[in-house]
Amino acid sequence: MVRRILLVVIPASLYFFSHFHRVNMNVIADDLMNDFMASATLIGLLSSMYFYFYAFIQIPIGTLNDTVGPGRTMFLFSILSILGVIIFALSTNIYVAMIGRILIGIGVGAYWVSGLKLFSEWVGGENYASVSGMLASSGYLGAIAATIPFAYMVLLLGWRAALILIAIIMIIPTLTCWFIAKPAGNRKDGKSTVRLVDIGHVLRDEGFLLLSFWMIFNYSSAMVYQGIWGIPYIMQIYGLDKALASGILMLAPISGFLCAPIFGFVSDRILHDRRKVIVFATTLNITSWILLTLRTNSLSIFELYLVSALTGASISAIPISFTIIKERYPSRIYGTVSGIYNMLPFVSAALYQPITGYILDSFKHDNIYPVQAYRFMYLFLLVSNIIALISSILIKTRK
Repeated sequence: MVRRILLVVIPASLYFFSHFHRVNMNVIADDLMNDFMASATLIGLLSSMYFYFYAFIQIPIGTLNDTVGPGRTMFLFSILSILGVIIFALSTNIYVAMIGRILIGIGVGAYWVSGLKLFSEWVGGENYASVSGMLASSGYLGAIAATIPFAYMVLLLGWRAALILIAIIMIIPTLTCWFIAKPAGNRKDGKSTVRLVDIGHVLRDEGFLLLSFWMIFNYSSAMVYQGIWGIPYIMQIYGLDKALASGILMLAPISGFLCAPIFGFVSDRILHDRRKVIVFATTLNITSWILLTLRTNSLSIFELYLVSALTGASISAIPISFTIIKERYPSRIYGTVSGIYNMLPFVSAALYQPITGYILDSFKHDNIYPVQAYRFMYLFLLVSNIIALISSILIKTRK
């Protein structure tokens, strides 16, 4: 019983930090621009290092999960993430900070796919979406911690000391990974065989391609707002301080935290239809971009909170898409396939952050980003999400 509890708690504890580091740049973006004398484009590039290398490592992590096991994989990569946080916190220039950000992206890149692989070995199919939703919720808790709580940590300690403290806290769940390092009972020698021909069939499958398009365009647009430009936008256009802007953004992960298990339960127990949940979630994201595009500088405080809630809820359906993958493909290659699938949105998110930074810089005047800069950026995100919606409508959940 204790080990089964650890099988859920440990991956969830680690995945908390995956989301924390994914979006904490939102809080310290202004500090980094001042300390490193960097432009929005360069800070966008720095932030994107997480996504590039998170994406790059997904296929190797998926293969390691299918061969050496998810427990050992999480332990080794978590050590890298802690090292990356320390390097980032102690960096004297933006190039050293990039090295730290790269190691963070590589290290935390193991948590989600390894957790899902672990659950696939121990959790029945009728509960898989629900348990995956719980794992996702732990990530949203991390994103919540990266808003107001982290903002106050930065105000109290400074951004460098705050990150060092986070690195120390990460050591605890990392060490406990050894408790779940033993292979599951259905993997007698802890090894599995991944055939390239199977992966080739997956990559040519129409269902996988549609899911990938949905994931890429839905997730990347949300991460632009939640991960880097949401707080600067609210502070600059509405004149609010960082604490209040962080509070508004905090509603995004709170919404995701609440909606992820609900979407999983509805998918497993009520609708028994994964696609309908994904389509509904995508329409929430589109609604937020319509509001931000048409009323960039005229939203009420309530509407700013609403936008954050909608973007958070929209990406909380992502665990449902991994459930579709689990149901479509053989379990022996699930780790590798989910690694490939999980790689794609992070490549696109890495591209979106400097691209949107460039859009903002294109309108920059006297070191200020005007309303039209943000409006054009949100229009770009709206078009992206329309593509995501079309893809979600065409998805077929089973072969």
